[in-house]
Amino acid sequence: MNILYHFTTATNADAIKKNGLTKGVTPVNEDEKIAFIQHTQWLTIDPDVQNQSWATRGRTQAVVKVNIPVPLAKEKLIPFDIFCAALGERKVKGFDAKPELTKYWYVYLGTIPPQWIVSVRKIKE
Repeated sequence: MNILYHFTTATNADAIKKNGLTKGVTPVNEDEKIAFIQHTQWLTIDPDVQNQSWATRGRTQAVVKVNIPVPLAKEKLIPFDIFCAALGERKVKGFDAKPELTKYWYVYLGTIPPQWIVSVRKIKE
């Protein structure tokens, strides 16, 4: 594992180039409502957008791929299954937790500075 990927919309590309990844949130069920865990950047080690469950459900989010080198992110990088287990009763909402997909997912706690970002490029129209 040398590179992490973050897929997002074309409208976010310029802000990411300038500010890094700053707006990541994780929606969770909390007291029968939806709450958001702030500063949780969603990443994957799988470079293929078609393998992301949310990208294959008709959404148009995945048009920009952000590449981030892993060594810089290790301190606050948590595998998705460990992140979910640490939530206790709260459950991540809106994402299929299929092990064949989520084994590639990570959550970075905090902001990923623009200096860490290797590239931000358009992958589809």
